[in-house]
Amino acid sequence: MVTLDKPRLSAAIEEATQLGVKVFALPDGDVAASVLTCWQDNPYDVMYTIGGAPEGVISACAVKALGGDMQAELIDFCQAKGDYTENRQIAEQERKRCKAMGVDVNRVYSLDELVRGNDILFSATGVTGGELVNGIQQTAEWGADADITDRRRGPNV
Repeated sequence: MVTLDKPRLSAAIEEATQLGVKVFALPDGDVAASVLTCWQDNPYDVMYTIGGAPEGVISACAVKALGGDMQAELIDFCQAKGDYTENRQIAEQERKRCKAMGVDVNRVYSLDELVRGNDILFSATGVTGGELVNGIQQTAEWGADADITDRRRGPNV
């Protein structure tokens, strides 16, 4: 299982470890970790994390473009960051926004609900080095970057 080495995930890491699951805890990069679960030549079979909604949607696009699968649950700020007065206020604002947009909080969404279409383009460029792509490398006179691009087109495109 790949996850992030973050305090909010320490209980999940401990529980998985006690169950005998081999856990890879990366310092950051939830989108990269999602993509890595779709590649065959790595030790990551499944990912579990608590992260931001934008990263979840980007991950869903990448996973769908690569032919993988995922589910996601939208939780509020208080659930993700801790039950503190300031976080409760942020969480209440988030819940109101979600309700106004017709989004159900604490509902598990399928990949097809997260990414409704099949015409998907995912592209990543490494600025700093990471698990997915290398960072920008200085050559004699130029900087060089590393990119990945994957596209999935639906039958009607």
